[in-house]
Amino acid sequence: MSVSVVIPTIKGREALVERTVAAFRATLPGPDLQIVLVKERMTIGRAWNDGVPACEGEYLMLAADDVLPHPGWHEAAMQAASNDYYPAPRLDNPDGSVLATGSMGGGWILTGCSDWAPVVSSQFPFMRRELWREIGPSLEIHYFADDYIAARARSAGLIPVYREGYRMTHLEGLPGRAEMVNRSGIDRLAFEQAMCEPRWATVAV
Repeated sequence: MSVSVVIPTIKGREALVERTVAAFRATLPGPDLQIVLVKERMTIGRAWNDGVPACEGEYLMLAADDVLPHPGWHEAAMQAASNDYYPAPRLDNPDGSVLATGSMGGGWILTGCSDWAPVVSSQFPFMRRELWREIGPSLEIHYFADDYIAARARSAGLIPVYREGYRMTHLEGLPGRAEMVNRSGIDRLAFEQAMCEPRWATVAV
């Protein structure tokens, strides 16, 4: 089963993206992996949207240019996605300590979850590619784009769960990210406004 991985990147992060691509290719070698690099977009949401049309794999992962997958990541994620779950990864810090075992969204990360524990969001969306027609596109924001896609996934009937084997080392905080920090407040407002649109309303019958 093949996986397409969309990796946004920007100028100045060439060393990071080279490490990331090499790690994906080392853990899923051969024709079962398609890497789609999307360069110089203003936000990760736009980059993900622009990358998906080039994807050909049975499964779709929306990644970043500073995550190093561990062996078996794709098997754990595919096991969940093939059964209508929406997998959330284990994220490790570069020193090997645990950064997150799932997310409640809005920057609220979880630690200590057991495998298959229910969560709310996934920092790196993973799904059957065919479902993007229903779940996508993302809001064209940088922060909270993952939470928006998770909300769309939940509305499509997928169940977000933490998967221990869907594991990445996140090299967050390395050069190239500081200039984007001031976007977080603007992006949060856009996310909250989108969640208030009529399609999210609950109707009593």
